[in-house]
Amino acid sequence: MNSVRQHFKHFILFTLILSFLFMILEILLKKPVDTFFKKHQIDEKQIGLRLFRFIKLFIIVIIGELFFRAQTLAVG
Repeated sequence: MNSVRQHFKHFILFTLILSFLFMILEILLKKPVDTFFKKHQIDEKQIGLRLFRFIKLFIIVIIGELFFRAQTLAVG
């Protein structure tokens, strides 16, 4: 039972760090991304961009699952 608690603590810590990292990246890149979209006349509602964002999110979730299933962070 102690092993499960330790594993859960590591998972929560990893998830929080990963979430914080992505929030900071999004905040820092908001203005350059908006400028890029305006310069190249890219609509945020385009199916290609929405598909790209879906695939990016899917990969992030898969990486999170890999670390969740690992016994330690070093193995993940």
